[in-house]
Amino acid sequence: ILYIRVMALYSQNKRLSLLLRSLFAVEAAFMLGNFLYGIISEKISVGGLARGITVCGVDSNFPVFWQALYWTAPVVYELILMALAVYKTAEFWRTSAGFKGLDLVKVLLQDQALYFIVVIACSLMQIITFRSSINPVLATFLDTIGNASFLCVLGSRLLVHLKEAGDRGVDSTTLASYRSETVSNMEFA
Repeated sequence: ILYIRVMALYSQNKRLSLLLRSLFAVEAAFMLGNFLYGIISEKISVGGLARGITVCGVDSNFPVFWQALYWTAPVVYELILMALAVYKTAEFWRTSAGFKGLDLVKVLLQDQALYFIVVIACSLMQIITFRSSINPVLATFLDTIGNASFLCVLGSRLLVHLKEAGDRGVDSTTLASYRSETVSNMEFA
């Protein structure tokens, strides 16, 4: 979602698209390798808690450092996307004396910042979960609220928010009177 927004801000720049897709591929390959290594190194054990209640657990020799790195990779990629969005939004803001008439850019930046903050929060909760000295109940709680599926729900909200901004009349016609040699109109793919 952030990639699509950044590409819209940069008018579908082909070189930037290739660079960001390459970085995403590197991130995905790293995460996949890390995930597979974790699966191979873990041992699953099953035990009875009480009569009729069975509990599964994972015993892993997987280093905490690599577990934390699994969640650090997306944060780095999202940080790059956020920096690109802030840079381009600052250009829009500087050349137009604020966000007057550029509400769509404002919506893009606000949603991008919210999404980035949630990505960092989820990643930090997951990194804390991997610490061996943490209380198991707290680890389960942090794992639940830091689940990446929450980002999918938030992503849907961001798309709806963008559509609502367009329905209010905040669309490409907002930028029709705004032209600059350094900043171009946004284009969504």
